[in-house]
Amino acid sequence: YHFSLDVIGEAYERTVQNTGKVAFAYMNKILQNWYQKGYRTLEEILSQEPARKGGKAASGQKAENSYDIDAFEKHLDKIPTLD
Repeated sequence: YHFSLDVIGEAYERTVQNTGKVAFAYMNKILQNWYQKGYRTLEEILSQEPARKGGKAASGQKAENSYDIDAFEKHLDKIPTLD
C-alpha cells in the first residue's frame, strides 16, 4: 500500500490497543481498510477515524505481550514486499 512508517505505527498502536497484543492479520486489515477508503496520510486517518477508546487492552484485560515500536521498525527491512 506504500504507507509511511507513521501510518504503519498508527495501525500498530490501534492493533495493540484493541487486541492487547500484536496481531499482524488485524493490523493488515486496518491498513487494508484505510487504503480502500483512500486514506494515504496519518493526518487523513486521524481526522476521519479517530482512535476508539476501548478494546481488550483498555477494558482491564492484561496484555500478554509488550512490544517496542522502535524494535519493530528496525526489522521492517527484513519483511518481504510485493513490489
